[in-house]
Amino acid sequence: MACEVCSNVGGWETGDQRLSRFVSPADLKEAATRCAECALIWAALEPLKIEWHERDLAATAELQIATGKALQVRWPRGSIALELFTRDDDIGPRHPCIGPVSEVSARSDSDASFELAAAWLRDCMTNHDRCRAKTPAALPTRVIDVGVEGGREPSLVVTSERREEHAGDAYAALTYCWGNPSRHHVLKTTRDNFDAHRDAIPLHDLPGTLRDTVVICRRLGLQYLWIDALCIIQGDVQDWAREAGRMCDVYSNATLTIAADHADGTSAGIFRPQQYGETPPRLVSRDGARPVYVRPLQRHNDVTMLTRSPDPDEDALAPINQRAWTLQEAMLSNRMLHYTADEMVWRCNAVRACECRRGAPRAIGDLPETVFRNVGLFGRATPTEAYTEWRNLVVGFSERLLSVDADKLSALSGMAQQFSRMRAAAGLEIADDRYLAGLWADDLPQALMWSVNYDSFLARERGRFFRMPEWRAPSWSWAAVEAPIKSNSMSSFRNAITLIEATVELADKEDPFGRVREAKITLAGRMVHGLGVKITAPRFVHDDLFNVADYEIMDPAGQLWSVVFDNPSAVRSDTREYSCFLVGTAFVRGSISTNYAFLVLEMVSAGSGGRVFKRVGVSSYMNNYSPVGTDMFENCPEESITII
Repeated sequence: MACEVCSNVGGWETGDQRLSRFVSPADLKEAATRCAECALIWAALEPLKIEWHERDLAATAELQIATGKALQVRWPRGSIALELFTRDDDIGPRHPCIGPVSEVSARSDSDASFELAAAWLRDCMTNHDRCRAKTPAALPTRVIDVGVEGGREPSLVVTSERREEHAGDAYAALTYCWGNPSRHHVLKTTRDNFDAHRDAIPLHDLPGTLRDTVVICRRLGLQYLWIDALCIIQGDVQDWAREAGRMCDVYSNATLTIAADHADGTSAGIFRPQQYGETPPRLVSRDGARPVYVRPLQRHNDVTMLTRSPDPDEDALAPINQRAWTLQEAMLSNRMLHYTADEMVWRCNAVRACECRRGAPRAIGDLPETVFRNVGLFGRATPTEAYTEWRNLVVGFSERLLSVDADKLSALSGMAQQFSRMRAAAGLEIADDRYLAGLWADDLPQALMWSVNYDSFLARERGRFFRMPEWRAPSWSWAAVEAPIKSNSMSSFRNAITLIEATVELADKEDPFGRVREAKITLAGRMVHGLGVKITAPRFVHDDLFNVADYEIMDPAGQLWSVVFDNPSAVRSDTREYSCFLVGTAFVRGSISTNYAFLVLEMVSAGSGGRVFKRVGVSSYMNNYSPVGTDMFENCPEESITII
């Protein structure tokens, strides 16, 4: 007999398209005594709340129905999304609209998981032109030979000694977190154990994450593996700088990058029970019917998955998405196999797939982040668009954590090298291609406008708060602060400065995009001197750790201009020794007001060589306080200054 509530979950005519039917839990509960389908749906919903109030029972739930597929149940009031399904290996008649699903293996080291990962890799290497290397790539300086299970142990290989033998060999790279050294042992290659590692690195000596990676390589048929802790000689400054400068090649040339997403350190291991593989509850079905199971509808955020950027509601707090080094490792990799807490996920330049196989693999189009791996796409971008993507990358990078403050520029040097290569390969017209401590000379006016982002959601969630590290970059570089930043990109921007000279002294010439010892820029532009600061009460407090006041610069006419200081603890309201240096202007469509972009500076020294300043803040806000047409730089002569 047809049920007036669920119509017995009819949907035979829908084919592949899902039909929606709206019901209330109250109606499902009442009809459960006479309708088997309502009884199943209510049995799935009822345990999810300790107590069902009248307003809960009256709230609408949505049934999404399709022939041969799982029955999806969504109840927005409780943020609940479920699917009811059956299994092929059970017996009994199956409801036409409660079909099977692809289930995730209970553990990530199951034979089924390895077979699926191997199939993904095989399909990509065979069929995806955009993921395939144009020419065979040489192995990195050193790799781990993963050995043979039950036979030869892993060992460190110096590839230059057998270059011809290893030409074009496939290898995997690992992206992972070292973790807190008090809880996670990191096995390293040093000068002291270098020869011993060349003989053998016993599998049982490897910490869990590294040991599991060796097993993955063996199961996938990849003989060689690159792991930073073992393939870079730790404690050797010159070797570290040289190999850090080759990160771009290591990850972009890897056949596969294995990502230990959920592991918070080296001892955590990769293999574990998978949340999406938990045994689903079995519902009571009518006599003789095939058993019906229920599980949460597995969440996916395709946009953030495809762009390899974290989702605040999903995986932003996964250990691997908090580490600064891993951003470039992901962005440079053409193929990635992710071991998440939920399931395995595959991403390459062509598709995204997951172990739960929710439909066909999702094709990846020309997404902004792929500009860094696709010369054709990079070539279609204007220089302005390309530099905007770089600044967006830096913003995401700034929200991540470093174990060693001095690594700030080194942890992004691979991406800087890749950006430089892509720019050259695409033939973009660039007037000045120099890399200046995290900024590009040809983009300098807009790049200088970064500011500390005191309201960053991700930074707060990660316990990431502002602080000033020991010197590692000039004051005009975002790398000078340890804080999340904003890029403050402006459309219709009109440059107001001239770059006269830029000098960057590298800490090590082996890494031209890495650490710097000293850097300065000499600019010509208009300035205002002798300005004071007005400070208002803190506007944001977070766990007593984060107090941010509002700051305004007062110009000679008494007008106020909102600014953001790089180091709030150093702001002084008892002086009129601040200077403002105009970088550019922007005109907002539909408004007759002008947006003035300027740096706030403090003078460091003055001598025969000219005046030297340091940056202490920035402003790119619309002037909301002064009359339309006010320009504090209007009658100022052009000056040449050096900023360090």
